[in-house]
Amino acid sequence: MKRGVLLDTNLIIQAFDRAGTSDPATRDVAKIRMNTLLSDPEVMVAITPLIRYEVLRGIPVTDAARLQELSDVLTQFETYEIRSVEANLAAELWRYAVSKNQKPNKRSFDIAHIASAKANNLDMSSADEDIAKLLSLYDEMKKETN
Repeated sequence: MKRGVLLDTNLIIQAFDRAGTSDPATRDVAKIRMNTLLSDPEVMVAITPLIRYEVLRGIPVTDAARLQELSDVLTQFETYEIRSVEANLAAELWRYAVSKNQKPNKRSFDIAHIASAKANNLDMSSADEDIAKLLSLYDEMKKETN
């Protein structure tokens, strides 16, 4: 059985960055991580429509070729919908974070990404330090509620 991995927006953007918006070392690390995942026959990479939105929203309106290129890449990944179960889990994690005096960024979708991964038994691969912190918070929440 394949191991599912939800790709975070930052990892995708950095790995496929041709505009040089990421520093070269960060971009190289992201490319290696992405290539490792994509070349592993035991890994199924996934995104959500929300991750697709985050990746594509940064493409300038004048760069139709780049938009098409990234759209084609994203189409190759398994897509997991965000349903009520994921939304409820994200809200639960949000409330838990607030109860622990954490201040999650309400404009960030990181909690929704984590909820999507957890609800679908997927690992997460991210280049975002906030994801690692929120994953630890999720684990803490689950220990407290079990």
